[in-house]
Amino acid sequence: MKRILAVALFFTLVLGASALAESKSGTMNLIDKAHLNGKELTKGEYKVKWEGSSGDPEVSILQGKKVLVTATARVEEAAEAARQDAVIMNSDGAIVAIEFAGKKTRLVFGQ
Repeated sequence: MKRILAVALFFTLVLGASALAESKSGTMNLIDKAHLNGKELTKGEYKVKWEGSSGDPEVSILQGKKVLVTATARVEEAAEAARQDAVIMNSDGAIVAIEFAGKKTRLVFGQ
């Protein structure tokens, strides 16, 4: 009985830890060039991946399986889900935030 309890506890801890470190992802489409963390991104579609749903995760921007740039972001939860995917840039073309259609999650960079 103790062995079964120990195995159950082990799996509970492992599954709980993996849920905390859950990988999140979305896509972003650039209609013009932009830059993030000193790296220029040309127009096109990119995959956005990060770990966890709060705090300041490391965000990876990929094209195919190749990581083009990584940057630290702040995860924000909006009151309602975004109506469409959006990449918010400043006047210099730096990406300051990414929103994902149908999700309340927003990634904010450099603030």
